Parts: sequence; C-alpha cells; structure tokens
Amino acid sequence: MVKSVLHVAVYCRDVERSADFYTRVLGMKHLFTEKKDGGSLWYVYLYAGGGTFLELFPLDGGGEPPDEAAPGITHICLGVDDIEEAVRKVKDEGWPLDAEPRLGRDGNRQAWIRDPDGVRIELMQMMPGCMQYRALEEKGLE
Repeated sequence: MVKSVLHVAVYCRDVERSADFYTRVLGMKHLFTEKKDGGSLWYVYLYAGGGTFLELFPLDGGGEPPDEAAPGITHICLGVDDIEEAVRKVKDEGWPLDAEPRLGRDGNRQAWIRDPDGVRIELMQMMPGCMQYRALEEKGLE
C-alpha cells in the first residue's frame, strides 16, 4: 500500500529564515509558496530530491514547537551522497553541527544539525551492507 514518504511538514518561527537554511545550507530547491485566501503565508514547498518534499508552515499564534521528547516526529533524516562533503558545506555556510560524522549502529554514516527552530536533522549517507539494505534484500523488497 504505502510506497514512500512524500513530504514532511515543519512549523517554523520564521519561515523565510528556515527556507533560506533548507535551500542555501542544505541545497533543497524552492518549488512554490502558497498563500491563504486573505494573502497571508500558508506554506513554502521545497524539493529534497528523490521524489520527497518539505513543507514549511509559519507557527501561528507565536506558540512553541513541540518538545523533542514529546510524542510525534523527533527528527528529519535527510539522505546525502557523501557525508563529509555535506558536513563541509554546512560548516562553510557557518551552520553549527550537533554531532560530527560517525558510523551509526545501522552501518550508515551520520551527522546531526538543527534547523533555525531547533528541529533535529540527521544527515545520513546510506552505506553498502547497512541494516536497511540487508533487510530490504532479505524481504525481497528491493
């Protein structure tokens, strides 16, 4: 039935700043911006590649985004071809890392950053022989 995750939606304190981060720092592409009937911002739609998208919504009412320990999504994992190159780009843009690249327990290389609103982002380079690829092969899914 389900064949992919198409998009993730993120609430942002400053959508413009977040869109700049996801496009300039992480290299996503801006596709379009939607406005509500009254003309106020509804959301910004970005393309992450591989048929996946990111929606950025303004945080209405000045509320706080959910705590990372609250039920719900705890982070976004973004696939990269080369973790070292991705981290170099992030650092070149002056963006701090939460964690330097390392090999995860699943056999993939990963590094961690946060977006302007503190949303945790895992940058991951899928590696040959990783748990995910082995499980897909064992189950005949890929």
